[in-house]
Amino acid sequence: MEILGIKFAPLNIPLERRLQTLVIAIWILVFPFGDFWGYIITAYLLLYTQTLRYFMLLYFLWMYYDWNTCDRGGRRKLYPGLDIRLITLDQHFKIPLFREIPYSLGCCAANAKSIEYLLSTPAKRPYTGRATILIVGGVSESMESLPGTYRIVMKKRKGFVKLALKHGTPLVPVLSFGETDLYNQVYSPEGSTLRRIQNYIRNVIGLAPVIFSGRGLFQYSFGLIPNRLPVTVVVGRPLELPKIEKPTAEQIDEHHKKFMKHLIEFFETQKYNYIKNAETTTLEIDL
Repeated sequence: MEILGIKFAPLNIPLERRLQTLVIAIWILVFPFGDFWGYIITAYLLLYTQTLRYFMLLYFLWMYYDWNTCDRGGRRKLYPGLDIRLITLDQHFKIPLFREIPYSLGCCAANAKSIEYLLSTPAKRPYTGRATILIVGGVSESMESLPGTYRIVMKKRKGFVKLALKHGTPLVPVLSFGETDLYNQVYSPEGSTLRRIQNYIRNVIGLAPVIFSGRGLFQYSFGLIPNRLPVTVVVGRPLELPKIEKPTAEQIDEHHKKFMKHLIEFFETQKYNYIKNAETTTLEIDL
């Protein structure tokens, strides 16, 4: 049903799908704005409650004791066989209350110290191995996300290759086909006024202020909820690397190029299975 150009959801949608949309809506409100909510709730508990403020003081002691856990492997996440660690922004672990969410998901801080700890420390029982997941492009990549395109930021990001070489860790390419179709975005190319403003804000707060639109709770025309479209995550063949304790710049460049080539070949072999316009779609690395 469409009214004034707005496409509303039918009334007879199953309850299960309604609940799925509600859960995603809650997640969108909590995670991207979690730092803000963490500070607001903490300030409220300290200033406007009589008893809970003392629990917050105890919680601050716990935060002090637990401050560096994000650099020492984080907390365990239940998953058969593999000890999975997702690398995310350091700042998330400094926010009272909200920090418990990334910890509960098995996340660790995005810095060299944290990643090196994960690569140099074997997984403990009952796990048989460890997978450290790093989004190399980070927040910069979100500003290149447009429906029907696959763009990654990697050409100048070589630190992950250096760490992998130092510990002889294989690099495994992972692609999410369909992920860029979940939202529309007001795109601003490099050099534009909007992109300069976005880059400035990103440097200040660590998050990219993208202007995006998906769908709403009860209509499909606009909103913060992602469009209901399939996303397929495909894990590629590992690229084995030699163990070089002190890799040179030339060695890092060599294996960095090998991984980019490996990633492009992986994309080309898989895109026909998951992309409608596969013939005209390519993996773009740092336009």
